[in-house]
Amino acid sequence: MLTEEILVFVVPVVAFALTAAAGYFSVKARSLAASLMLGLVWAGFTVAMFFGIENASGWDGLGYLIGLLFISAPTGLGLGIGSLVGWLKNGNTSHA
Repeated sequence: MLTEEILVFVVPVVAFALTAAAGYFSVKARSLAASLMLGLVWAGFTVAMFFGIENASGWDGLGYLIGLLFISAPTGLGLGIGSLVGWLKNGNTSHA
């Protein structure tokens, strides 16, 4: 495999793993500020990518689309799953 092909797989997996761990530990520590900051940084990056796509002309928007697919989507998914697992392991579930 070429280096570029490896990067296509490694970057999303690393982004997912790092944000899943960050979301897990911030929720597990009950740090609302850290959890909120992680979510705001992810949302800001995603919004910036969408604005970039909207303002791009021709093939220029392809870089923004790649950023959304290979960075924003895995980080958002990792943050959501990590936060959910941290919340569930923290004992915050209520049985009705």
